[in-house]
Amino acid sequence: MREKQKTSDSMSFLEHLEELRQRIITVLVIWAVAAISSYAFVGKILKFIFAPLSPFQQKPVFTRPMEPFMVTLAVCALAGSLVALPVFMAELWLFVSPGLTPKERQFSRWIILSLVVFTLVGMAFGFFLLVPLSLKILLGFSQGVMLPFLSASSYLMFVAIITIGLGVVFNLPVAISALAALGIVKPETLVENRRLAVVGAVVVAAVITPTTDVITQLLLAGPLVILYEIGIIFARIFSRQSLQN
Repeated sequence: MREKQKTSDSMSFLEHLEELRQRIITVLVIWAVAAISSYAFVGKILKFIFAPLSPFQQKPVFTRPMEPFMVTLAVCALAGSLVALPVFMAELWLFVSPGLTPKERQFSRWIILSLVVFTLVGMAFGFFLLVPLSLKILLGFSQGVMLPFLSASSYLMFVAIITIGLGVVFNLPVAISALAALGIVKPETLVENRRLAVVGAVVVAAVITPTTDVITQLLLAGPLVILYEIGIIFARIFSRQSLQN
């Protein structure tokens, strides 16, 4: 009897592994199809990405024969990742949701949706606002005696660091909500440490921004403080006590 029970448990575990494998394959297939399909529009995508650079340099250059190919490959991979991100989040939720209670399923559904939304909003903020402003300030140090000669790969890396970094940082309210739901932090504690959060926002802005000017750092620190305040609101809604009630 014990052997049968052990075999049943093993099969159940293996079935979970098989389900996880299938979901990972699904995400990878979606990513690969999206990445390959984006090659048909790679010219338009590159023009869109290089647009913030155009006021300072007509076109980016390349210094190695393989650089155009590698840049195209990286852009297609990033495009595929953007398309596959919602699919990945959905597959993750479908995998873990059967083992959750109805309240936990409702909360996890909100977490998954918020992760996608806040990530995309952060990336958009970084690309449309922070990238042009950073280029203007950084290239302004040329003092009119130097000409920009940015390569395509270095510019793409510059844009990727800012946009992906902001995409991660903008999930601060989601992280606070999860910690509050787990009972690790309380809304009252977040309110009491508001001043420390402002200082932390300035420090994070100084680390993330590629420039050393105060204006750009404050431009990023401001949204971080707003995100912290949103996190406090979410913590009050999704705190462990609220979820239990």
